[in-house]
Amino acid sequence: MAASWHRVNLAAVTLRPARTLLRRRDRSCDHEVAWDVGRAPVSVVARRDERVRLTFRRNTGDWASDAVCFPDFGMVVSLAPHAATPVDLDPPDAGAYRFYAPHGDLEGWLIVGT
Repeated sequence: MAASWHRVNLAAVTLRPARTLLRRRDRSCDHEVAWDVGRAPVSVVARRDERVRLTFRRNTGDWASDAVCFPDFGMVVSLAPHAATPVDLDPPDAGAYRFYAPHGDLEGWLIVGT
């Protein structure tokens, strides 16, 4: 069976950048969080209708930063030393959500607006 080819009138086709199309389809909010002992508390701001991805970058092997707890989401995530670990959260309701290290003084807030 021979392949069939069709001509397309490019003047009639409206092209949009792929990046724009992807943003509209995948409403996400990406943030990188440095997760090391001695850092100031972190605040991440997101919109309510966006999927949130927090990428925790752990630059040391300190035991106090080996995990992050999200009590409002029922999650505890182990973090590899000297690596980046992504954490995906479903779009939550508007409000402030605390996350923290169970073994140390690290903490942060996910602030979701309307």
